[in-house]
Amino acid sequence: MNRIRAQRQWEPREIAELRVLAKAGVPHAEIAVKLNRSVKAVSSAIYKFGVRVVRSTGYRGDELRRIRELAERGYSDRVIGLTIGRTRTAVSQIRDRRGIRAGKPEHAPRKSA
Repeated sequence: MNRIRAQRQWEPREIAELRVLAKAGVPHAEIAVKLNRSVKAVSSAIYKFGVRVVRSTGYRGDELRRIRELAERGYSDRVIGLTIGRTRTAVSQIRDRRGIRAGKPEHAPRKSA
């Protein structure tokens, strides 16, 4: 027997709290627990109510400092990624977003003698 669960409407107080928590960068799972809602309901509400969400880059300050330092020394994105435990693509993207200049291009033509 199929039963459709009635959806509980969002109260203005809940929407206000949702906005504050999402703007503060609190993960959806934590917001769901605080508001006694499912993660899916929170994600849908964020979209439905047009809440601006602050997203973390996932990089700690020491990782960004290390990326900058290694790039300045001329290391490639691949080597930097292996050093800090990230992929080459992830390092390349974070460098581009933060305006960090690239080290040596990985596939640069070799100089002939």
